[in-house]
Amino acid sequence: MNQFSHAADISPQVRNLYSQLRTRPGLFLGDAGESLTLLETYLRGLMGNSLMEQTPSEYVFLPDGFLAYVIAHYHRKEDARNYASIIRQEEAGERAAFLKFWELLD
Repeated sequence: MNQFSHAADISPQVRNLYSQLRTRPGLFLGDAGESLTLLETYLRGLMGNSLMEQTPSEYVFLPDGFLAYVIAHYHRKEDARNYASIIRQEEAGERAAFLKFWELLD
């Protein structure tokens, strides 16, 4: 994420989880597996749980500026959509969007 390299990085614990999610998505997301919609829902649940446990600063799920990076990558104008909706609109299907999410996150 070139111009956003100064941004807060993903927490080591979350990075470990992401490694497992990438290699075995069905284990976490069910039979549909490689779906950005399911991944987004799963991550929102984790983020919500983190907030409920009052440990949000301990876990960084997405680097600061990730939405701006996605908007710039797709040459979109600044808008209110989240990263997942933009990726889904630009990619051909849930699997392609799922794979693109990981590519953009790298």
